[in-house]
Amino acid sequence: MHIFNMTLQSVAALLAIGVLGFWIIKRNIIPENILRFLAILAIEIALPCIVFVNLITQFSPSSFVRWWQYPLMMRKADSPKV
Repeated sequence: MHIFNMTLQSVAALLAIGVLGFWIIKRNIIPENILRFLAILAIEIALPCIVFVNLITQFSPSSFVRWWQYPLMMRKADSPKV
């Protein structure tokens, strides 16, 4: 039930942000060039920072014995095949 409540709160927050954005666009409160800047700021800067902070604050090395290998595995998967 805890996961359902967290998911519901997240979806409600996204819906509220969407409704607020729609209202702002409909009323022409903020110019379009500012909205583009805010979208870039949110998606390319704020979202990755939030994901990184959540990963770092909830990471426990004792839970993942070989945690140091994960970045090495990702690098190997990304490397081009010859």
